[in-house]
Amino acid sequence: DDNAGQIHYNHVDNEMDIRTGGVKRLNISSSGGTQGEHTVVGIGNAQPTKTLTVGGDISASGELYVDGDLFVSKSVIGPSGTTTSSISAALTVVGDISSSGDVYVGDDLFVKGDKLQFLSATNYLTDASGHNRITITDGGTMTFSDEAGNATMYLRADQNIGIRNAYATKE
Repeated sequence: DDNAGQIHYNHVDNEMDIRTGGVKRLNISSSGGTQGEHTVVGIGNAQPTKTLTVGGDISASGELYVDGDLFVSKSVIGPSGTTTSSISAALTVVGDISSSGDVYVGDDLFVKGDKLQFLSATNYLTDASGHNRITITDGGTMTFSDEAGNATMYLRADQNIGIRNAYATKE
């Protein structure tokens, strides 16, 4: 086919495309995008809706820098070769996760392992209203509180249990 490979410019739509095998592989448009003045590029996508729209897998040998929000749907983040066969979550990370700020979980939090570790001197588990319901200190004391924030039970490091009494002297 004489037209299998082409560089084509359309003056009416003000866009350029590159075709191989008779299929549009790269599309550059100065009139599309999320706003009329944006130039958009589509790789493997003939009708890009964002500044760069890629149809298919993307491979990179360097860093990925995002200055803005990152939207990911049903993904695995992990070493090459990580499989998705047993993943049921929208985002699965293979390896450690580190955060310099707060981490919010919109639903249940499941921990698979033998330890949930708190790293502050005093740690709080709060209810939906923000009331401290369980307080854990690095000294080994756990305090359970009612809805009003009143301490109702103490499990102390010396193995004493206090009901409404933090200084129980009997085991």
